[in-house]
Amino acid sequence: GLASPQSIVERTSLKDHIQHIVCGDDTKSRKPDVQVLGTLLDDWNVQPSEIMVIGDQFVDAQFALNLGAPGIIVARDGALQHTEQLQDGWQDSITVVTSLDEVSV
Repeated sequence: GLASPQSIVERTSLKDHIQHIVCGDDTKSRKPDVQVLGTLLDDWNVQPSEIMVIGDQFVDAQFALNLGAPGIIVARDGALQHTEQLQDGWQDSITVVTSLDEVSV
């Protein structure tokens, strides 16, 4: 559908820079558990710092922090909710935007 992660990415300038999308239905684990990625990091021989977590919820920010990966969170209402639950310094690796159109590569 139009709201699937794949279709959302296809409508942005990021589409040529994203190699893999992991959706909730793709795995038995749930975010923010790093097992959501399964063997993907090993299969691709990459470190967490070499990937980018893109999401639209608090759990996506926590997932990025748990992985040690940078994150972009799309906060449609302009703010990320529940930030008080994130570890101190979360802003160093998590960028909050209101649209993926704000992201340039």
